[in-house]
Amino acid sequence: MWEILERGAIDFLYRPGMRAPEAGGRIGGIDDDPGLFVVLAPLRRQLFRRIVVGRKRLPDLPGERYWGYVDRVGRRAADVRDDLEVAHHEAATRGSRVQPTTRSGGDGVYALFRHEDHAHLSYRLERPSQAGEIQDDLGIDREASWIVAVKNPAATAPPGIGAPAPRAPRLPGSLHERFAGRRFVQADPALLDCEGVELILVAVGEALPVELDVRLQPEREAQDTADVFAELGGGQIPRASV
Repeated sequence: MWEILERGAIDFLYRPGMRAPEAGGRIGGIDDDPGLFVVLAPLRRQLFRRIVVGRKRLPDLPGERYWGYVDRVGRRAADVRDDLEVAHHEAATRGSRVQPTTRSGGDGVYALFRHEDHAHLSYRLERPSQAGEIQDDLGIDREASWIVAVKNPAATAPPGIGAPAPRAPRLPGSLHERFAGRRFVQADPALLDCEGVELILVAVGEALPVELDVRLQPEREAQDTADVFAELGGGQIPRASV
């Protein structure tokens, strides 16, 4: 009934609001946050995927549907981390603006699994040990599960899906054939490995099914997951305070 497709480490990255330093603008908070990212690092694969969440928070109410897309895929943590560091912007009327360094709003472990005709992405948060204001604002729960579907690149976007990915995905012919004229298909690792694929995340009412709960992070894989967190952080991305 439940087929595990992938397990690994998950990290939720966000950017604090931009400010104009000379104007004494706002430093903290996420009201004008330009990005929320979900990083998936599958176990036993040297791979990191960065997913952009369009509404700058995660869907957490049953039935909520948010769009997203696979923004970056790399073999090193630096491939999905380094370009999110401090960037400077020149604005003609407001002077130099600083986009603060990306922060981590939490990390944990995840499982991608198939259930009947759809796929779920479920996670359990490891850090922080207690949720705070940042986690509440971003919709990061202690445990959550979403149905994840991949949009057919040849199909037009339905109303309300949000902005498309900045570049068209490059799918091998075998992956194109999976759509067979359908607008969406269930997510799987091969599709999530393709930069530019667009996603729909649908929140469900429960987190992990009981059958999978004890298998999300087997003890023998705990050190592998800790190593992934260390590589993702790289001593550069600060954790959000709670």
